[in-house]
Amino acid sequence: QAVMLKSTFRILLAREKPERALQAAEEALKMYRELEDQEGEAEMTMEAAKVLLQREEHRRALGAANCAAALYREVGDPRELFALQLAVDVHAARGDHAMVLETSQEVLEKCRSQQDPACEAALLQQICQVYLEQGGKENAEVVARTAKQAHVLAREAGDQHRETCALAALARAHLAASRNQEAVEVAKEAVRCAHESGDRPSQIVALQAFGDVSVKLGHPFDAIEAAK
Repeated sequence: QAVMLKSTFRILLAREKPERALQAAEEALKMYRELEDQEGEAEMTMEAAKVLLQREEHRRALGAANCAAALYREVGDPRELFALQLAVDVHAARGDHAMVLETSQEVLEKCRSQQDPACEAALLQQICQVYLEQGGKENAEVVARTAKQAHVLAREAGDQHRETCALAALARAHLAASRNQEAVEVAKEAVRCAHESGDRPSQIVALQAFGDVSVKLGHPFDAIEAAK
């Protein structure tokens, strides 16, 4: 029955009925607890956390992500890493820069111990975003170093979306540090990478970065072309 409820949860999500899906998740979680199935409980909790994050119910999403991490840890499941990464995503969505930086360090260590370059690249991207939002040339240098690391890791993992995100962050870092030519070149590289991937979210990220660089450097027509 718990498996059926899990299937119902996914069907309701596909039909864009998140409230009913979360109700099904709660019922499934009760069943998993009665069965003392910690793995099943952790999986369902993770799924619920993702939905709560999408609904911007940050407090509940963070609680669910931390709960899933604890459950995975108890059964020695390496998916603890993904739950911890989700918790970082929640902190980022809340705009809690201090917690993003604090929790990222712990998760980065786990990424490295598990040799997961894709996860490490994703976390480094979150760190870049924090420093970009804080602004300043000193932070721009931190972003440049971090984005370069993320780019290498994303390429190693074959993750072109993360590769594009790293290049976009690097372009903005160069711009903030008044390295205008480098900003333009890296932004164009991000656009090329996104185009090669054929991934729409990657293309949006790249074009936004190219547009930002173009506008800042006084080339609005380039930004308009990028937005088309």
